[in-house]
Amino acid sequence: MLKQHPTVDGIFAGSDVTAAGAMKAAHTLKRDIPSEIQIVGFDGILFGDMLVPSLTTVQQPIYEMGERSVELLVQLIEKKPLLSYWHELPTTIKIRGTTKGG
Repeated sequence: MLKQHPTVDGIFAGSDVTAAGAMKAAHTLKRDIPSEIQIVGFDGILFGDMLVPSLTTVQQPIYEMGERSVELLVQLIEKKPLLSYWHELPTTIKIRGTTKGG
């Protein structure tokens, strides 16, 4: 994609792992992060802070998501009615080195 569209100056990846792949592609093409291209991931997994530059990401509340999933699963196993099929948990953005604000 970066070869076909050299003017792209930002990527929002669907996961932090995909964002790491985008970082590698940018590095291979000698595109400086973040001055030439900014990259943002989505997940908030720990390895994002270990990348160079560290990855800006939208952090999901992973622990709370797991906890809520277990609670709902237990309700289903016990054949209790679910009070809601819609559950929204907040996300936060962690600005790091792959964006100009980091």
